[in-house]
Amino acid sequence: MIVAFIEIDSVIKGTPKEVWKRTKNHAGISEDFFMHYFANYQDSYAIKIKTVHKLLSPKPLTDLKDQICAPQSYTYLRESMIELYHKLGIK
Repeated sequence: MIVAFIEIDSVIKGTPKEVWKRTKNHAGISEDFFMHYFANYQDSYAIKIKTVHKLLSPKPLTDLKDQICAPQSYTYLRESMIELYHKLGIK
């Protein structure tokens, strides 16, 4: 089910320590979890969210036809915001 979609402000890249320093106040996870997740990597990434568009009611993935398949936590869409609203039946 689709419950929301977001607009991305920017992608933050750096060492795990650099990215944690920049994102720790809004990360929603602990430093231990973050560092464990990126333990074997020199680079880490975080997505800075610009806007969250929460749907009034969840929509099934089938509303997006063949453009998406589960399991996905996110996907890049090709549609404009207006096209996406129409496709999901949002007024």
